[in-house]
Amino acid sequence: MLRLFNSLGKKMEDFQPVNERVVNIFTCGPSIYQRAHIGNFRTFLFEDILVRYLEYGGWRVARGMNVTDIEDKAIQEADKSGITVKELTDENLDGFLREMRLLRIKIPDYLPRASACVDEAAAMVGGRLAVAGLARLSDPRARNLLRFHLARRAVPVPDARELTELLRQLLEARKDGRLEFRLGAWRVRRYRGEIWIDRARATPRTPLDVPWTGEAALDLPALSGTLRFGACSGAGLSARVIGEGVRVRARRGGERLRLHESGPRRALKDLFQEAGVPPWRREELPLVFAGDTLAWVPGVGMAWEFRAGPDEAGFQPVWEPH
Repeated sequence: MLRLFNSLGKKMEDFQPVNERVVNIFTCGPSIYQRAHIGNFRTFLFEDILVRYLEYGGWRVARGMNVTDIEDKAIQEADKSGITVKELTDENLDGFLREMRLLRIKIPDYLPRASACVDEAAAMVGGRLAVAGLARLSDPRARNLLRFHLARRAVPVPDARELTELLRQLLEARKDGRLEFRLGAWRVRRYRGEIWIDRARATPRTPLDVPWTGEAALDLPALSGTLRFGACSGAGLSARVIGEGVRVRARRGGERLRLHESGPRRALKDLFQEAGVPPWRREELPLVFAGDTLAWVPGVGMAWEFRAGPDEAGFQPVWEPH
């Protein structure tokens, strides 16, 4: 059995691939403004060992490694040498691959170069697609990027006709319009110039009101997610609030939150708008209350009076929608 350290959950976990036969791996590659050094190859050697172990375990591994060939350092080095950036990076990439072979490190299946993906990267904003960036691409590249964006969210990719229609509606929708395109159990929306993809969720019929007494996680089926509380020190929700009676509720309207010591309690509606939380998501978020006072809201922040002080035990809430 393979166990790996999950840096997101900060714990060792059993390796469970999404696909039973194929493991997809993406690893950071070299910045080829100069020749790679032995410290770089330590990382690549570790990754190679992981790939080989997975193959030994019976999986087929598809591995991608990005190559950074466009950056300030590459431009500066090329100017010093009196050659073009492409000439410089081509030479360094050839040397990198040659040295990988000398070390008997397997060459990845895919080696995308950053210079070939600048437009696509510019269209990405915080994990979402920017409509303006998508509009700058040719139709085939825009469809490919949209297809990739859907697939990485595990959304069933539509056929060519439906994908073309989705792209058309996303690009042509009014800026103040509320576009909603349905793809099975998923909804694709446009909000503030960005493309949002969410699984359709039913609004809870009964008001959510769940106590929290220090558990590491609260499963909230009514909101289709899990609320986690990571223990920490000097940050997060002060541990003293447990004694005040902490409850997790869905939004009911009229809530107010004070984010700064010298500031007033402000309407949650206004804070949602400033934080860019889309209207349809606001009803699906868990609100943490200390007594009857709103203490924390995902995507907005924590009330100043409940924040842990220096060296004080605390809990950092994290909302994980399913």
